Amino acid sequence: MKNDNAEDNRLIRASRRGDCEAFRQLFEKYSGRVYAIAFNYTRSRDDGLDIVQDVFLSMYKNLHRFRAGSDFFPWLRRMTVNCCIDRLRAKRRRPRNAPLLPEGANLARSSEDADPARQAQVHELEDLLEESVQKLSEKHREVLKLYSVEQLGYREIADIMKCSIGTVMSRLHYARKQLGRFLEPYGASTA
Repeated sequence: MKNDNAEDNRLIRASRRGDCEAFRQLFEKYSGRVYAIAFNYTRSRDDGLDIVQDVFLSMYKNLHRFRAGSDFFPWLRRMTVNCCIDRLRAKRRRPRNAPLLPEGANLARSSEDADPARQAQVHELEDLLEESVQKLSEKHREVLKLYSVEQLGYREIADIMKCSIGTVMSRLHYARKQLGRFLEPYGASTA
């Protein structure tokens, strides 16, 4: 480990001086690990590869901030996680009144297997659901969308919202409970 740190520090010093070969060696040594972290967060090959590029570009620009003698990979890992979280946030960011259901989506399976009366009921239910979601506080609306629409796990939501997993679970519980109250007069259920 000490030998590895010494080698990393040598490569970092050389990279700071503009040695492309030293930077290439750092890239070859760590790009696979950076990609693994990125893919674990994004579950997307393309996003993972983009993050690898972003991280190594950011690393190159910020090598002057790395403390000589420190372990390099924890610094690079933190940079990678931050980049992943930023990318997830950017992808999830929506206007405050963005619809819960994706545009063009509806609750009926297809227009062919639903009669006009059924389609009208479905559209009414979609409108009611959207109206009820808009009544939630922004934090509860966001956690509900990340969990139900984006299908993210508690850990990913906690990272995006910068809160604990327990807070995510509590907000999700409260959001569902509130939706149930809003929909109860209409005979709809959130269960």
